[in-house]
Amino acid sequence: MAVAGFSNWTANFIIGMCFPSVADATGPYVFLIFAALLIFFLIFTFFLVPETRGKTFDQIAANFQQRSSGMMDMDLDLDMDLDKPSTELDYLGEESNH
Repeated sequence: MAVAGFSNWTANFIIGMCFPSVADATGPYVFLIFAALLIFFLIFTFFLVPETRGKTFDQIAANFQQRSSGMMDMDLDLDMDLDKPSTELDYLGEESNH
């Protein structure tokens, strides 16, 4: 939560400090920059952010955990294909066997 607040305040500060010079440079078209960013983030959100309507926080967290564990499983499968230990505990077990 603190990172989100810090990011919000930092973005507001940067926009507040830069807006007058950008407005002077672009004139009445200054808000086209913000409109373009809005359209970009609308498309980004529509295609890349999963639907969370009607889900509890725990369901959303489990969804993100499942997505990240899928990446972890791919890495573990690669380690198994290479006949390497796949977890830290396996590495520790390898050291004690020698």
